[in-house]
Amino acid sequence: MPNLLQTLKQNYQKALLFALYGGIGCLIIALILGEWFLHLTELPPLPKTEQKAVILLIDSSSSMNDGKLEEVKTAAINFINRRNFSKEQLGVINFGETVNIITSLSNNQAQLNQGIKSLQPLGGTPMAAGIKQAIASLSSTDNNRYILLFTDGMPQSQFQAILAANKARNQSILMIVVATGDADIQYLTRLTGDPNLVFYANSGEIDQGFRQAELAINNQQLLESKTTGNYSLTYSSLRTGGWTVIITLGLSLTLIVAQNHYLHRRLLTIKEAFLILIGSTIAGLIAGAISSSLFTILTNLPNSELIAGVINWGIAGTITFGILNSIRRNIALKEILIRGFLLGIIAAVAWIFTIDYLGDAGILIAVFIVGCGVYYTFYSKGLALFFGIIVLFSGSWLLLPAVNFSSALEIAIRLIAWTILGAIVALGISYFIPNLQRFRAFLGGSLGGSLASIGFLLMSLILTQFIPIETSLADRLGRLIGAFILGFCIGLMIFWEEERQLQKSTYLLIQWNDQESRKILLGEIPIWLGSSLDAQIALSKTKYPDKFAKIFKAGNQVFFEFHSDYAQAKGIKITQQEWSSSQSRTFDGITLTIVDETR
Repeated sequence: MPNLLQTLKQNYQKALLFALYGGIGCLIIALILGEWFLHLTELPPLPKTEQKAVILLIDSSSSMNDGKLEEVKTAAINFINRRNFSKEQLGVINFGETVNIITSLSNNQAQLNQGIKSLQPLGGTPMAAGIKQAIASLSSTDNNRYILLFTDGMPQSQFQAILAANKARNQSILMIVVATGDADIQYLTRLTGDPNLVFYANSGEIDQGFRQAELAINNQQLLESKTTGNYSLTYSSLRTGGWTVIITLGLSLTLIVAQNHYLHRRLLTIKEAFLILIGSTIAGLIAGAISSSLFTILTNLPNSELIAGVINWGIAGTITFGILNSIRRNIALKEILIRGFLLGIIAAVAWIFTIDYLGDAGILIAVFIVGCGVYYTFYSKGLALFFGIIVLFSGSWLLLPAVNFSSALEIAIRLIAWTILGAIVALGISYFIPNLQRFRAFLGGSLGGSLASIGFLLMSLILTQFIPIETSLADRLGRLIGAFILGFCIGLMIFWEEERQLQKSTYLLIQWNDQESRKILLGEIPIWLGSSLDAQIALSKTKYPDKFAKIFKAGNQVFFEFHSDYAQAKGIKITQQEWSSSQSRTFDGITLTIVDETR
């Protein structure tokens, strides 16, 4: 069985035809109708309260001695004294030997200052526990919520701290960090999700660091006023579904046009357009409803961000095994995809359950599981080592992605929704490609949707992290590029699945001339010849009736059968004839040959 690269090389014209038709079709309709629809259905922003709730989360570990903690105390007290307590509440939590609530949310300035003065340097750096306590302290207020973290080093468990920070972001709590000493700015950026919310201050400049953080808290209110209104589940489902309907419509139209163009047929009939409209509407609404429902359900589950991360691992395992299987071994596609998904899930869950005992070293458990899974599936030590190293260095990013345009949960749901969309679209397209196996089309579309989602997420990461453009413009570019990638990947995967099936099936070779030929799968669904718009092989209307004859496969034999009306008009008594492999017939200058790849 040829792998994907060999298949593309041998049939690059059809591959590019399907991929580019799909990508360009999605891009054009997303640009013309998709963005207009999203703008039209965007709700106005809700009135934002000016009330704020700020937790000062202060690192009081033993490394904060030698006067550092005293300087932090002074800077924190100055910060408190500058706040407007008619509109704000502040609280103080420290983490060192233990995590302590020094002062609950309050507008009592004297009490807050006294709590700051009582801090003493002692113990380690249980930052994750401190962040969790800050989240719990902010859970009782409806005000705009902030955590102002001060630290001089790395937490005891980097992964657990990232997990806690992601939980805060998922709950719309803004985290701002003032750092000094040996603090790692890049790591702290993963906590905040935004490098503009991390402020480093050398010794003697910590008060200035707090002032910069204060500006970030004040300015954030202006940024929030630009957000849109609160969407109900029903409205969100319809809005997401509506955009998906538009994208699906463009994708389906262009892929059907590509298929018709490939077979020298009329590009689009009224019947096909009607079926595409109905099918696209159903597919889009289903994908939109599923994604919105999943978001609502998962956000109400405990540790929803972990659930999203585990799903990410499962999908990554599915995609990885699917690609490796096309290169290394001929295992049934369904089996290999299930193996990859389960391996990703098991490795992620094992890592999560060992965090409390092994800390960040728990990832080695996931590395071991992934390495063993790859080795015992593909029998390659090199591949096992390679993917073990990938997990070691990128596993935490996959479990809890460090991107500021989306939470881990939103990423996982986007993967699921686009996978479902790709599967449904490919399944619908399979009805327009004669005898293409529905299940294989379904799997190919699923893989195409997953690849498109990953491409979209990577592009969004690039746009938001490395290119200095506005967030709204980055979102718009991300959607448009994502739409192109979606169409390109699904078109490519549908082509690939058809080619894989052609390599081990009986098909009809159509030749218009020495330079141009096409292949159509043969099966129970007949291939019609005639001058009608529904005929798969179009013949001249002046020489042939609407339905001239059909070619189909029954068991292991291929038959050619004249249409009953034509046979009656021409007095043909034997209407059905067996068509042997390698035998050719010519109609209207088109040569048809049966090719049997099963032998």
